[in-house]
Formats: sequence, C-alpha cells, structure tokens
Amino acid sequence: MVKPKHSSSRDRSPGRRPDVRSASSQTPWATVQPLNLVTGLVLLAIGLALSVGSPTDRTPFAECTALGWRAGQVLCATFSPDGRSLCACGLEGSFVVWDVGSRRVRAMSARRSGAAARAALDRDGRAVAVANRDSTVTLGDLATGRRRADLPAHAGSVWALAFSRDGTVLASADDAGVRLWDAATGRPLPGPGLALGGVRCLAFAPDGRTLAAGDVDGRIRLVDPTTGRERAYFRAHRGPLLSLTFSDDGRVLASTNAFDGVARLWEAGEGHLLLELKGHSRTIQAVAFAPGGRTVATAGGEGTVRLWDVPTGRLLETLSCHDTPVTVVAFSPDGRTLAGGTSESLRLWDTERLSGLTSRVD
Repeated sequence: MVKPKHSSSRDRSPGRRPDVRSASSQTPWATVQPLNLVTGLVLLAIGLALSVGSPTDRTPFAECTALGWRAGQVLCATFSPDGRSLCACGLEGSFVVWDVGSRRVRAMSARRSGAAARAALDRDGRAVAVANRDSTVTLGDLATGRRRADLPAHAGSVWALAFSRDGTVLASADDAGVRLWDAATGRPLPGPGLALGGVRCLAFAPDGRTLAAGDVDGRIRLVDPTTGRERAYFRAHRGPLLSLTFSDDGRVLASTNAFDGVARLWEAGEGHLLLELKGHSRTIQAVAFAPGGRTVATAGGEGTVRLWDVPTGRLLETLSCHDTPVTVVAFSPDGRTLAGGTSESLRLWDTERLSGLTSRVD
C-alpha cells in the first residue's frame, strides 16, 4: 500500500505541491548518432541475435473486431468473471460480446439512433446502461440483448453513468445532481438526493459504501451513497474530470482530466495525493488497476497504453496502438490479459510476455 507523502487541506491544488513524486517518461533515453554502413550492419546482426527468444513481446496477441459493428469509439469494456468473455460498448449504444479464446462474436447489437455518447457496463459484463438524447437511460441485458428498463427523463443531459461493483446499483449524473437506481428494475432507490452539480464522471468503491464524483471544475467529492454524507472534497486537476477508478481494495483512487496527459493517484479515504503519472502527450481517456493493485494501466489519446508501478510510479511498459487514440483499458480477472479499446476494436496483450510485468500477476 502506498502511503501519502503529506497531509492535505480541503482545497488541494496540484500547482502548490512541489514535493509530490512524479513519474515522467518524456526524457529521451538516448541521443541518435549517424552510423556508417558496416557499423550499422554489425549492430543490426547483434540486435537480431539478441532478440531471439526474448521474453518481451509488446505486440497484441489478438484483436477483437466484429463485422458490421461500427463503434465509432469504444466507451467502456470489461471481462466476464471467468475471463472467457470480453464486452464492449460503443457510441450510440452498440455493444459486442466476444469469446476471448476464439475472438468469435457471442452477441452484438446495432447502433441506436437515439443513444448519446455515455454508457456503462457492470463489473461482470451482464448489464449495460446507455444514455439517450432525450435524457432517459436504457438498461439492457447483454446475455439476451433485451431491454431491462427505461429510466425516466433526467434534468438536462446525462453526463455520467456507473454501476456498483456487485451490479445492483446504477448511478447517473445530470444537471441537477446524482441519482441512484435499482439496476435490475430501473426503479429509483430510496434515500437522500445527491445534489452534486457539474458532475462529469462517477465511480463506486468496491464495497459500495463510497461514491466518487468528479466535476467540471476538477474537484472530487467522496460521498456515502446511502446517506449523502460527504467524506472528502478536494481539487484534483485544473479542468473537467474525465475518469475515476478505484483499486480493487478501495484504498487508491485514480483520476484523469480533459486537458492534460497526467493521471493522479489518491488515498481514497481523505484524498491525499500519492502519485502523479506523467508521460502521455495527450489526454488520458481511462485508467484500470490490475488485480492486486500493484500495476495501473492508462489509455492515451496519442495511441499508447502505459503500464505503471503503483508503489513508485515507475513506468513499466509502453504499448503502441499505432497513433489510434486509446479510449478504454481493462484487465482480465487473473491479470494475464490486458485489453485496450480504440475506434473500432479492442487489442489484447499477454501481460506475461511483457518484461516490465514479469512475476507481477497476483
């Protein structure tokens, strides 16, 4: 478990934290010098010889696509509990379920003309929630492709959706605040309303007792979803929050914003800053913790997935998606497969073939 480096006030601005540890991968590792032909051929031969049998392989071992599926952008993805299925949802409510072993499509839905660019999948890949342009939300069953329920119209746009880890509760954020719903029936849950304005992303802690809400001003609120009591409130970034993710033990919260390529890790109890992860040249679209919480993956708009050591913030691996923006990342339950979603597909990496992650699977 990472320990906070310092205490924090109620409004903590990253600009006033010179002692925060930062992990940056932007420093050049070597200076390129011109080579003559003979030297170049010798070094090429040595390099090819050394590469034989190398345990490191940064090439995806598979790519999940579906004929006729036009995601436009993969909004969310998750593995089934047994790791055999991979689910993804794209723009306008389209989703696909693949068999990971064969990469065959198990289920697929077409685009829905009334769907908006907000969606969420439950942890086990059983249900999907899609925001509609008329401010309603549709709950669907991924196994059957059938509609579970339609949530009534919200106040203005639906800005964020998130399922609890056990899949029983759905949280939605609109212009008036945050609402909680029964994920099986679509009925509103009893309890105090969460009048949280400007919310742009949501995440439940694994035990369901804390809901993190990131707003348009870069602040994070940690609240008890059943009582509405605020547990912590702090400034995380200078700009709208884009994503929030808890580690599996609920002790660390990762955040990203819409204006830079920095991810921050926070102590999830009171919001003490633990680490900054720097290196992406564009916005980090999503973050995922590997099982055990020792490794975190970040999805960059410049087309890379980066893997970091959580205790130290050290960069472990950089995986390329060939300049295609990566919008989601997800680990399989055993941590041995990493998925990165782009505009029309998901690429799969074997984490045991990545040198930086050797012996890190918990």
